[in-house]
Parts: sequence; structure tokens; C-alpha cells
Amino acid sequence: MSRLIAALTLLGWIALLAEDFLGNWVARVTRGRLSENLVHFATQSLQIEILFFALPFLIAATHDDAGQIIFTGAAIIAAVGCTVDPLYTSRIAGTAARSVAFHAFCSFLAGLVVLPIALQLPLEKAVPLSLALTAVLTLLCVPRLFRGASRLRGCLRISVLLAVLAVVWFARSHIPPAGLVVKQSVITATVSDDLQPGAELKTISAADLANGIDAFVSVHAPLGLAQSVRFEWIHESELLDNIPATIKGGRAEGFRTYSRKQNFPLESRGRWTVNLRTPDGQLIARMNFRVS
Repeated sequence: MSRLIAALTLLGWIALLAEDFLGNWVARVTRGRLSENLVHFATQSLQIEILFFALPFLIAATHDDAGQIIFTGAAIIAAVGCTVDPLYTSRIAGTAARSVAFHAFCSFLAGLVVLPIALQLPLEKAVPLSLALTAVLTLLCVPRLFRGASRLRGCLRISVLLAVLAVVWFARSHIPPAGLVVKQSVITATVSDDLQPGAELKTISAADLANGIDAFVSVHAPLGLAQSVRFEWIHESELLDNIPATIKGGRAEGFRTYSRKQNFPLESRGRWTVNLRTPDGQLIARMNFRVS
């Protein structure tokens, strides 16, 4: 299915680039019985397919991070807006700039989901590649962006679209790690040899810290994917440890791993957070506990 979505995404760009030509050709061949709106409808249908394929992956990967919530919220709004014909016709596909920008967003979402699944690309490679492909395909639409606009206005449209892509690049740590689904994440005192966590701890006394604490996660990933991750141990907003690990995909119950911390500062009381992130900083899981 992911390979099909990749093909549909490319087909969508071809349809977008040739939309006016294809619309006129359809109207001419059918002698007016079918209008150019048929081509617009085909592009819209492709975008709906892409959006609703990507949404479950994005929603499952979204955590209590403001950036992730905003990004996934934008994808949900785009998916709903794409299915409402009057809204799509007047607001989304009403101008060349908006139609190109909307399809660029759809293509970026498709890349986020398809590349880790179909090509087993880790997220630190999938996100830049998705952005690069989207930028290249957007530049192919330069003639469309200049249609019906002055040279200055056309250049402004291109600049805005590329500026948005640049913002996404610098804010990539807030993009949900699509394809990675947390099955379990707990703070515990023990993890058995067969990787079964003990009871979850929400509060622990300072005296018991000497025995060590484990941050255990079970994360489902696409088959064949080897994803580098890091455990961040944070005490009252201060990062104390950054421990690397690797998650391998394909196990239905999720790949199990953990980070064990035994060396704690003398003053350890207060709020602790353990974040599991990709190398680019995308949040995969967050665990909290308090030392009393």
C-alpha cells in the first residue's frame, strides 16, 4: 500500500503540472460533455487518498508536544477540507499558488510515511529526503505559479513556498515520528532477562535511587527498519544524560529496549523526565517520575 501511495503522489504532481492541458483535452475530446473539472476531481481524489493514508500513522505517533499536535492538527484540517467540495474548489484549488502549496503538503506527508515503510529509511534520512523531493517538485511548478500573475507576484509566491519549507526543516524535531508506535513505556526498578519490565513507578524515594532506575519502552516500527534513538534523562529541565540505542522493526508487539541509570546527583529530589527521541529530536515517548 505504501508503494501505491508513492506512485499516486508522483502521479498527482504530473496531474498538477498538466492540469490545464489535460482539462482542455478532456473537454475537446468529449465535445464538452465532460469539463476540465474532471481533472481537478482526479487531483483531489489523489490528495484525499494520500492524506487519509498518512493520518493514522501521524496520529499514532503524536505525543504531548505542542509542535507535533499543531502538525497533526494541520494534517487533519487538510484532510477534512479536501473532502468538502465547495471549500476545496474555492479555497484550496482556487488559485495556482494554493493548489501547489496544498499538494506540496500532501507530498511531504506521503514521504514521511512511505519512505520508512517502503525503503526502510530511518527518520533522520526520511524527513530531509521528503523535504528535498517536495522542494524539487515545487520548483517544477514555477510556470504554474507565474500564470495569471506579475513577475514580482510570481517570485513572491515561490519565495513564500520555499520559506515555508525552510521553516519545516528547522522545526523538524516537532514532526511526529510517523511509523513508530509506542506499545509500552514505563519507569521501573527492574527489567528481567527476557525484557519484561517490573511494576511502573511514579514516585521513588531518594534512598532507593542507589539501586538504579530503568526507562523501558516497546516501540513498533516498520519491518526492516533500524532506527537510532536516544534516551534523554532530564531533572527539573536540566539534561543530565543522553544515551543512544537502536530500535529494529518488524515485531508486532514492538521492539523492547531500556535505559538504566544508576548515577544520580546528590540533590535528586523533584521532577524527572525521560524522553525517547530520534537523532533529529523527534519525540517518540515521554516518561515521568518524581523523586521524594
